[in-house]
Amino acid sequence: MARRRKRAEGGPNLLGYLGGEPQREEGRVATARTGSGLEDEVRRRIVELGKVSKGDLFAWARDRGIPLNAVMRAVDSMCREGRLVRRLEDGELVYVVKK
Repeated sequence: MARRRKRAEGGPNLLGYLGGEPQREEGRVATARTGSGLEDEVRRRIVELGKVSKGDLFAWARDRGIPLNAVMRAVDSMCREGRLVRRLEDGELVYVVKK
């Protein structure tokens, strides 16, 4: 037990030896957009372009700071409800709004 406690208390580590401190990434903080608000945003984006590839949709989400898993949850939900259709065009997954 004594060894574990000593390690946890902050024994020697590589960064301490080199004289550096761990650097924190100060990037954008993703907002918690979920549910119908995000679904509406994704649907508007697809309607604007007519059809959107998965890669383009992910690039759009990254630019806006939206978590990719939230986008996929919204897309899956809309597909289950019948509001979106998934298609393969030229080997690429494309989302189209169902009319």
